[in-house]
Amino acid sequence: MRPFQQILCPVDFSDFSRRAVKVARGLARDFQARLQLFHVMHIRAFSPAEVALAPQVEESNRRRVAAQLARLAQEEGLSPDDVEMAEGLPHRAIVEKARTGQADLVVMGTHGISGFERLLLGSVTEKVLHHLDVPLLAVSQKVSEAALAAEAEGRFRTIVAATDLAADAGVTLETALALGRKYGARVLVLNVVPPPVAFFGPMETPWMGAAELEDLSKRLHASSRKRLETLLGKAGGGADAELLVHEGTPSATILDVSREREADLIVLGAHGHGRSDLGWVGSTCHRVMRAARCAVLAVRPAA
Repeated sequence: MRPFQQILCPVDFSDFSRRAVKVARGLARDFQARLQLFHVMHIRAFSPAEVALAPQVEESNRRRVAAQLARLAQEEGLSPDDVEMAEGLPHRAIVEKARTGQADLVVMGTHGISGFERLLLGSVTEKVLHHLDVPLLAVSQKVSEAALAAEAEGRFRTIVAATDLAADAGVTLETALALGRKYGARVLVLNVVPPPVAFFGPMETPWMGAAELEDLSKRLHASSRKRLETLLGKAGGGADAELLVHEGTPSATILDVSREREADLIVLGAHGHGRSDLGWVGSTCHRVMRAARCAVLAVRPAA
């Protein structure tokens, strides 16, 4: 894993984005990276009656936002040079800024907009993930204050590296292991396999006996574990790693394991079923990001 050198943290001044800033600041300290705060102003439409006042209103908004950014930077111990503003659609401006600013990590809070709008359109964080070419660290509103404080101080003790064993799984595991070495954390390498009945149609399943289903389950687990061992060997190891194979729904199982093992960080591929999967509201990555009680790092495969 290439050490983080440029960290971009988009902010909208909500509590969600402020929580993300704390984690981003901790990572910047640990990796001796530059942290830049970034705010995108929406371009609002003016009614015919408001057009004459548009320039004054826009300038007033710019001054207000600039003052807020300067204040936030000061509170977080950052330089005035470490803040920037832009105008446009937030997710597009953030992706463009990450590209032009050569960011190698973007840190964002989730659920920074209203629940109804989020239900219809998906959060800005999820839209950014759809187009971003670098890892994205999401800090959910479900992360407790205690966990947030620990993550901000770099106290990562347990990392769940969830992989579907796809062709690009090595990138996810290498990133998780590198972070495990950096923080002296235990890395739980998790693969979720479907229940045996998922391999059969509704007419076939009733004819499968308990012994046959149990045998198939054992073979699925053994095959998955062997592939995990091979993947771990190729990734180089060097960290305290434990291999786990569970049956179930990927997102629910990842969340269950992370809660049961009190994980401080979940690392997973940004798309386990092809790039188009990111357009689905119910994708594994998006579901985990919304519901996790710790930070979630979505890793892009190498180009």
